[in-house]
Amino acid sequence: MQQQHINNLDGFRGFAALLVVVSHYSNLTGVLGGVLGEGGGQAGVMLFFMLTGFLIAKLHLGQEFTRSNLLEYAFKRVARVYPLFIIIAALPSFLSWSGFPGKIAMSDIDSFSAYLGQITLIDRGYGVLWTIQIEFIFYIAFVAIWFAASKAGSAVIAASLLAITCLLVAGGLSYGYDFFNRCHYFVFGVVIAIFANSKPVSNSTRLKSVVGVLLLISVPVMFPKFSKIFIGLEVDSWRSYIVMVQFLFLFIIAVSDRYYLSAILSCRPLRWVGKVSYSLYLIHYFVLLPFLEWVPPVSSYAVNFVFFLSLTLLVSWLSYRFLERPLQKIFLVPIRSEIASGKVLESSR
Repeated sequence: MQQQHINNLDGFRGFAALLVVVSHYSNLTGVLGGVLGEGGGQAGVMLFFMLTGFLIAKLHLGQEFTRSNLLEYAFKRVARVYPLFIIIAALPSFLSWSGFPGKIAMSDIDSFSAYLGQITLIDRGYGVLWTIQIEFIFYIAFVAIWFAASKAGSAVIAASLLAITCLLVAGGLSYGYDFFNRCHYFVFGVVIAIFANSKPVSNSTRLKSVVGVLLLISVPVMFPKFSKIFIGLEVDSWRSYIVMVQFLFLFIIAVSDRYYLSAILSCRPLRWVGKVSYSLYLIHYFVLLPFLEWVPPVSSYAVNFVFFLSLTLLVSWLSYRFLERPLQKIFLVPIRSEIASGKVLESSR
């Protein structure tokens, strides 16, 4: 089934990636008192998880649960995330071996066994790599959701997922396993996609679009340090009901909007950032630490940040162009051969 591409979500992905980058920059430089750090990166990850749930559900829940479709899904998911991940996970050890200072090298992954723990997804990842293990668990969980939806129907599965998620959220999201503390945003994305697949998306209105823009602008207000200083509110990013509602409505509006929010999210620069967002997410720390160590600060924080961001985007584009995309194509060769052979068999019947 042909799926309509949603340009807004390209920009939404770029926005989420920039939240992570700005948050880490704020944490390490203390710019503006560090108010854009301490949870800003978590907000970006929440939006990434919601995007993951929405996009894979939108793409695959309308397909039959067959061996060929499942194989295609598995290869595409692995190709999307894994090749660049195994290279980035090796960077700390390589930089340490090359003589970089420990801080710059991010030398937590300091042995081959630690590296194996990362790339086999047994160990919780260091730095930003912690999300990759959870992302793969989402991919596996979606197979169960897809299978159940093929038997019981998408509406039943959506209701069941919401019920389970409500129980997890009501339980405080303080479980011993990270997946159960993070999965609610993924589920929100899946459920929104189920509703979007079941009926045409409701028409956008200018009023909804204005609300969407206000929600987008207000995202930093709910960063823990920002909210504590300026509105006196203690916010726990992952457990906050206010943040959940804020992100849910923002995402729902973003999916269908055609006015002001769409103009922001579908602008070319932000969509371009969305295109390179995975490389940006994985690599920015390896640019940020040497940048702070080696580049002398200028009088203006804004100039320094623009310099850092420009350099980071350049490195991310190079990674996307010469590593991420070529490696994805290599990983997808087997499934393309499988699909091609399947078409040959079909035509011969």
